[in-house]
Amino acid sequence: MKKITKLFVCLFLIAALSNASVFAKICVNNSENIILATAPPTVTSPIYLCQNSVATPLTATPSGGGTLNWYSVLSGGVALAGAPTPSTTAVGSTTYYVTQTIAGVESSPRTPIVVNVVADTGGALTLFCDAANTTQTSVAFDWNNVTGYLGYNFSYSVAGGPLVYGFQVAPSHFDVPVPGPGTTVTFTILSVSGLPCVKPITVTCNSKCTAAQNITPTFTAISPFCSGTTAPSLPTTSIEGITGTWSPATINNTASGNYVFTPDPILFPCAQTATVPVTVTPLIAPTFTTIPTIVCQGTLAPVLPLISSNATPITGTWNPPTVDTSTLGSVVYTFTPNVGQCTSATLTTTTINILPNVTPNFAAIPALCSGSTAPILVTTSPNGITGTWSPATISNTASGNYVFTPNPNQCASLQTLNVVITPKTIPNFAAISPFCSGTVAPILATTSPNGISGTWSPAVISNTASGSYLFTPNPTECATTQTLNVVVDPLITPDFDDLTLCSGTTAPILATTSPNGINGTWLPSVIDNTTSGTYVFTPDLTECATTKTINVTINPSNTLVNITWTVTEAFSKIK
Repeated sequence: MKKITKLFVCLFLIAALSNASVFAKICVNNSENIILATAPPTVTSPIYLCQNSVATPLTATPSGGGTLNWYSVLSGGVALAGAPTPSTTAVGSTTYYVTQTIAGVESSPRTPIVVNVVADTGGALTLFCDAANTTQTSVAFDWNNVTGYLGYNFSYSVAGGPLVYGFQVAPSHFDVPVPGPGTTVTFTILSVSGLPCVKPITVTCNSKCTAAQNITPTFTAISPFCSGTTAPSLPTTSIEGITGTWSPATINNTASGNYVFTPDPILFPCAQTATVPVTVTPLIAPTFTTIPTIVCQGTLAPVLPLISSNATPITGTWNPPTVDTSTLGSVVYTFTPNVGQCTSATLTTTTINILPNVTPNFAAIPALCSGSTAPILVTTSPNGITGTWSPATISNTASGNYVFTPNPNQCASLQTLNVVITPKTIPNFAAISPFCSGTVAPILATTSPNGISGTWSPAVISNTASGSYLFTPNPTECATTQTLNVVVDPLITPDFDDLTLCSGTTAPILATTSPNGINGTWLPSVIDNTTSGTYVFTPDLTECATTKTINVTINPSNTLVNITWTVTEAFSKIK
């Protein structure tokens, strides 16, 4: 009975102490102990981590006076040295376990904490100002819904004030109360439960302004000023009395630019930014494009202009004020700008050289043979004058004048060269009469009747074949080539035929002209009608023909014999 009473007392004490988070007491009676369980620590599970993210040690909340114990297994094993840091290298789920010990009693069973490592898919939220739901006393935010989220951690700051942190499950819409129109609120989604790979995102929005508050500050225009001079100051208050700051904060005195005025967000939350352009005029070095650097002695002096050639003209004066062309040599002229202009500190100077007049001294060009290689017209004279020729090259077929024009800035006159082109002489070799093949060929003279010397190709006339012979004048001759065609007549064979005669008959007369028209003589000149023999025809010297030999055959004459027989006798002989 006493044991039962002690047990009820212990149970009463446990119940009485439960609000203080003490769940273990020992009731002792002699050697008998009654041990009651300790409550588990408070944990958040599951936990989501992004693959390859930097993990931190796990956390749990113990009861007052409780000591946490961390395990990697549900039961058994040895407690870890401290809170484990999950690995995020691989996608998957890992369970860790935690208990707490109070008054020497450890909670049981071990409380699981599931750590889920999810793949980084690059998901991103779109946080935006919800203008449709923003009022003059609240600023509305929203973000695009994504699947799988379990809530989100956020923070916000009103008008640059302290950060306010919170956690919201749903919805994605969030309203931040503000004290009045135009108040700035910076809202941040720190993390999304269940979507650990989603990156934090921040946006700044303002509560709505009244039409009277929504104004743009104005400022008196800043006049252009010269580069390098003292820049004017940017006003800190607009014409409307709006204060704020500038970006950049001060005016650059070397370059033009735009300066942005941002009203004080606390005092003038509804005022708009304003942009003020500032023009910095660069320093100009006066330039003059019409002043020559070389002037010929005694010529009309150029006028020194009092206005520069720059896009923004610079006015001023020269010293000396005019150019003197009577005296040879160089003179430096200095231009001094009038005051009140953005000019460089360095004075502009120009040097004018007064040069004597020079005549180019090109040598005369000797007469040229037509068709020969013409000399090149050089563009610098022996006395150093450069220029151009017209025409630019010498014709080798026609005589003409060539005018040399000196380049500018040279005190030099024109020069004209007359070039004579000599026509080529035609050698007047007489034609060579045809001659018979095999006869002595004429000799080719190396000087024509009109005095042109040269060479022949071929050098000797062939006496066996017709051909062309080219006469080429010597290089020193201004003459053309000449071609002679030489005809070598072939020898013709007289076309007399052999004869056959009967002995004693009247012999024909040997003709002195062959059937093919060759004239000549015979040896013997008369045919012997009794004896066979040969007769040679020799053409006249004027004929291109060969000798011809004919054979005359004399056949003996036949004597008729009287044969008398009878028909009977004749047939009797036939057997």
